[in-house]
Amino acid sequence: MPITLVELDMLAAALAATPRATPPGLRAALGGRPVIMLAAEDLDGETPFSVLAGYEVHLMDGSAHCPQLTRDPAQATGFIVARQA
Repeated sequence: MPITLVELDMLAAALAATPRATPPGLRAALGGRPVIMLAAEDLDGETPFSVLAGYEVHLMDGSAHCPQLTRDPAQATGFIVARQA
């Protein structure tokens, strides 16, 4: 199921409301949508899809065996979130 603008708004609200966001907390706020949190250095050189509440947000396509980054919300199945340095 593609990522929607409503889900991006929900993610922004959850990140803003929780100073130390965790993947389980974010997944719960997003109705179970997959969320991975990484250090910003792990995504060095990658352009985020969005920046929300001090976090870089990347879209993840988990339709194949190994998740990969995508810029297309229609292909995205989840989020990769990294606190900005």
